[in-house]
Amino acid sequence: MLVLLIAALVAVPRVPRSGPAAEQPVQQQLSDTELRERVDGYLNALDRPVSSADWKASRLVGTIAKDEQQPVVVRVAAMHGAGRVLPSSRAVRELGPVLRSAKSAGMRAEAANVLARKQGGCADVRDQVARENSEHRPAFSRAMKRCGD
Repeated sequence: MLVLLIAALVAVPRVPRSGPAAEQPVQQQLSDTELRERVDGYLNALDRPVSSADWKASRLVGTIAKDEQQPVVVRVAAMHGAGRVLPSSRAVRELGPVLRSAKSAGMRAEAANVLARKQGGCADVRDQVARENSEHRPAFSRAMKRCGD
């Protein structure tokens, strides 16, 4: 019985799964000027800054940056994202807890680097550096330079 079932399956003609073959798109011949305009348009679209109102993830960056369970690279990316898209007051509010209470001195230093670029962030950076052990203070040197200290 099994042999008959296998023979029947083998004998059934197969229908192509992908459907009819797709036609190749016709490629346009572009002049150098047209090609340059298209490339410039594409590259300008990549470099256009996104406002925090347009970036839906702006609501998450602070939460991700504060989450000790997240991988370090994810937290650092969230902090840098917050520094780029959030207004200064909100960035200081969102990243302040990371600066003050992250378990890793490197993570605190990275938060300090981001906050040092924001208006009002240097006061928090200076306060945190004063609380750090002397062995961790060198990690904060970039932020302190940015703050003028």
